[in-house]
Amino acid sequence: MRRRAAPPITAVIALLTAHCGDGDSHPQPVVMHDAAVVPAQIQLGYYYSTTYDPFQAGDDCPIFYGLQGGSWTMPAVRIRGLISPGRFNASLITEAGEMLGAINQRQTFNTQTDGWAEIKRLPIPAHHAPPNDDAPIDDLFNQRATLSMSITDEEGHSASASADVVLVDNPIL
Repeated sequence: MRRRAAPPITAVIALLTAHCGDGDSHPQPVVMHDAAVVPAQIQLGYYYSTTYDPFQAGDDCPIFYGLQGGSWTMPAVRIRGLISPGRFNASLITEAGEMLGAINQRQTFNTQTDGWAEIKRLPIPAHHAPPNDDAPIDDLFNQRATLSMSITDEEGHSASASADVVLVDNPIL
């Protein structure tokens, strides 16, 4: 059974807090375990309310409509055995091979008490590929897609992960 997407009110809160910290206005660089001791790992998932839930095959991947336009998915990304900040590449590709969105950026992760460092909501664009990038995305809902990510830290350690998901509509209003 697929896990259901967050209710619309949770989507509003997620969008409003996507770039907010967890109370620390100046996140410090995070050294996550010596890579010789803990292998580099990435875990992809979603926060439903305040609970982190790692992706399982076939889980829902909500698509949100941005308050300033665009459509996005905002998965949580967790790392271990890497040094934050790191440079990462992420993509969202349908089962048919259409690239819906991709990002390549340097990002700082926040330390968690369970030994992981994370970004709670990483905005990744979700729209049709050119030349149809202005077309509505309603036809994408309930389609399977792969969310992929790779991260390389400043010392050259790297890891990658992917999740097979189902795209679902999660309007904010």
